[in-house]
Amino acid sequence: ETASKGLKTLKEAVDAAFEAYLHEYDDAIYCIGSALGPHPFPMMVRDFQLVVGQEAREQFIAMTGELPDVVCACVGGGSNSIGMFDAFLNDPVRLIGVEPMGRGKNIGDNAASLTYGEEGIMHGFNSIMLKDENGNPAPVYSIASGLDYPSAGPEHAFLRDLGRVEYKTADDEEAVDAFFKLSRLEGIIPALESSHAVAYAMKLAKEMGTGSILVNLSGRGDKDMDYILEKYPEKAECFYNYLNMIDYQTGNSEYSDAVSEVLSESLRMSHKRKKRSEKKLRKKQKKATNTITLKQEDIQDIE
Repeated sequence: ETASKGLKTLKEAVDAAFEAYLHEYDDAIYCIGSALGPHPFPMMVRDFQLVVGQEAREQFIAMTGELPDVVCACVGGGSNSIGMFDAFLNDPVRLIGVEPMGRGKNIGDNAASLTYGEEGIMHGFNSIMLKDENGNPAPVYSIASGLDYPSAGPEHAFLRDLGRVEYKTADDEEAVDAFFKLSRLEGIIPALESSHAVAYAMKLAKEMGTGSILVNLSGRGDKDMDYILEKYPEKAECFYNYLNMIDYQTGNSEYSDAVSEVLSESLRMSHKRKKRSEKKLRKKQKKATNTITLKQEDIQDIE
């Protein structure tokens, strides 16, 4: 179901899905991709995502011969992270969920519910929730559309209160920086959601000095390319390098040619928007100068 009302965040998408199901419950099945909603949905989603956590644990041990020191994953509603964490709950491993700090700490500028929220009920489950002054779900924001939800799955709230999982934050700029660094250095384009986990892992690695961090890349960044190229065109060079690497590895330039065309068009449109903005600014400055001149003339006339 498409979110077409309100802020059009993940909350409105869940609202729309519930509303559609209520009108078609005889012929439809309600499904959700995050660990949210009434029982048994949080448990079901966790168990599906647990497959990734178990695979990651087995593969990490096979590659290194030991467990990671830290496991890190992004948290919005909390599906990818709860599946990853559940596989390591009984291990001597530090578990860290990374929430979106967005533009800052003010209400409406982030979606860090486990960091700033309080107990509340929404969408049929009791958890930690960001609230407005009336106790209703607060408006939220994140550069990553999969993280802009004013609560987190109930198991996350439980693990937070137990102290078993730590919940940290990464803001928009940190996530974007991690997005470009991973793309440029590893040829892996992470989703903006996953980039929050990468961003915090990069900071933590500097603090740790030694040790290992397993980061869950819960999604691909292909879906975010249009947005990134529109907002950060000056950093697009790393994607051209990535496409050249694909050509070299596959010997087929069909995919990279198509994406290069999109990149070029996005850059061209971005430059046009920049020129329009500069033109508007010059007009405003000229108008302000004319106004000042007229006022000075008025003063001279009065004198």
